[in-house]
Amino acid sequence: MPTERDGNWLSSSQEFLGAAGSTCPGCSRALALRLSHLLIRRLGDPLASLLVGMLPEREQFLFSGTLTGVGPGDSSLGYPDFMEHASYIYPEAGNSKIIDAFFEGLRTALPELVASQVAAALPTDLRRSYLRAA
Repeated sequence: MPTERDGNWLSSSQEFLGAAGSTCPGCSRALALRLSHLLIRRLGDPLASLLVGMLPEREQFLFSGTLTGVGPGDSSLGYPDFMEHASYIYPEAGNSKIIDAFFEGLRTALPELVASQVAAALPTDLRRSYLRAA
């Protein structure tokens, strides 16, 4: 598991998802991407742009379509939406262990100041999962 806060939260989330175990080998990349896009939509700008800007250039392009017109964020997206989106990749992924692993990977990679901003921007149900890594 990555221990330094290098800002590559996508890679970190993918590693944590892989370590969380699954019956779908190789699905951690797809899960990390799907949940990351949902997170970007939930957070909105300017925080979404900051997170994407922290990624290596080769991965930033993966979010260009999501960032276009993201606006203030979609406050209707909560924990159940993350579970539902995870289950689209494979049914067993729609559980709290997977969602918690995604948020743990995210939080572990972010500098403290950015991690605090993300926590403050999340609704209570997602913040609880996100802060378990703290």
